[in-house]
Amino acid sequence: MNFRIAATLVLFASLVTGTRAFCLRQGTGEEKEAAEKIKSLRQAAEQGNAKAMNGLGECYLDGKSVEKDEGEATKWFHKAAELGNADAMYHLGMHHFYGVEAMDAVEAIKWFHKAADLGHVTATYTLGRCYLRGERVVKDVEESVKWYRKAAELGSTNAMYDLGLCYFKGMDVAKDIAEACKWFEKASDLGNTESMLFMAGCFHDGKGVSKDKSEAMNWLRKAAEHGDNSAMFKIGQFYQDGDGVGRDEEEAVKWYRKAAELGSGEAKAVLKKLGKENLP
Repeated sequence: MNFRIAATLVLFASLVTGTRAFCLRQGTGEEKEAAEKIKSLRQAAEQGNAKAMNGLGECYLDGKSVEKDEGEATKWFHKAAELGNADAMYHLGMHHFYGVEAMDAVEAIKWFHKAADLGHVTATYTLGRCYLRGERVVKDVEESVKWYRKAAELGSTNAMYDLGLCYFKGMDVAKDIAEACKWFEKASDLGNTESMLFMAGCFHDGKGVSKDKSEAMNWLRKAAEHGDNSAMFKIGQFYQDGDGVGRDEEEAVKWYRKAAELGSGEAKAVLKKLGKENLP
């Protein structure tokens, strides 16, 4: 081998080795940034900042920038909760709600209530769901509706949808289709596709509203615009069957493809049946 080439290869190898060693000592830029973030959070937490305490707890809970440690996470959540941090209270509720060793229904509901009393949206919605399903509490639909209403008023679209269902079905509230539709529309305006799909079904079948397949299609299109593949699949069915629209297989396939691209197994199966799965 030419001496100059050999020398160049040796120099290159030493540079690569040196660079790798430097990286191992110094860490990548992202690792250094993460370490600085943890250091800053810890300093603020140790100085009594409740938000930093909760943030540090979340890092340990999710294993972000630190080794995952549920015990350490819970410690910081408790510290933050004692200072009135609603997010930390919610985390403690979830810890006791789902924890294998720490499962404690009374503690879970207690912390959800504390967080909800401070206006924590997710905790408020969670209470509504717990009372509706009888999860960790005695089932109480009236209590569920109360918490769903509070969560809906705080902006939870899931609560708006569930509250709409309660009024639509008359679950411990007077059945009120107009009130149900009001909540479904509120949720839809904020992007809740479940509400859009439900309204589409109501108008298509005439459940609680006058049957109007054109309006049903409008709701499906709204959901599709928000990326809902089941809405896209339904639109495809409408065009394939001529259901409320002119029958149009080409348009049906277009919507089936959109749904399939977003993971709809039903759409993929229909395309395969139609022999269209491999076409551009």
